[in-house]
Amino acid sequence: MDVKSIKVADLMNREVMIIDKNSSIISAAKQMMAKHVSSLIIMPDDPHDSFGIITRKDVVESFINSGAIEKSILVKAVMSKPCICVHPELSVYNCFQMMLMVGVRRMPVTEGSKLVGIISNTDILENIVRGV
Repeated sequence: MDVKSIKVADLMNREVMIIDKNSSIISAAKQMMAKHVSSLIIMPDDPHDSFGIITRKDVVESFINSGAIEKSILVKAVMSKPCICVHPELSVYNCFQMMLMVGVRRMPVTEGSKLVGIISNTDILENIVRGV
């Protein structure tokens, strides 16, 4: 299997879970658990603005840092923004390299300002292992 010839579009998940930046992190945690995902994307207010992302790790760190489950903490207070997005035509090899260099596990997939999917290091590894 030549991972340099596999495109992000071939492995990405097209069903992306989103959340409003003004939602509570409790809502984010509940949505992640209900949908069995480890991250949610925050859509930009303006098409020229960047996407944001909140992960399960962000939620857990917020709980640990505050010492309690604070209903008043909003997604916008703990989300990562801007998050690095990749194009669906990028090779998964290059995508994986970017993830390692930047230290992230998942990246939104965009065409221009349109969100078309999300890809994680797990998506890439599972498919590489299956193909070997």
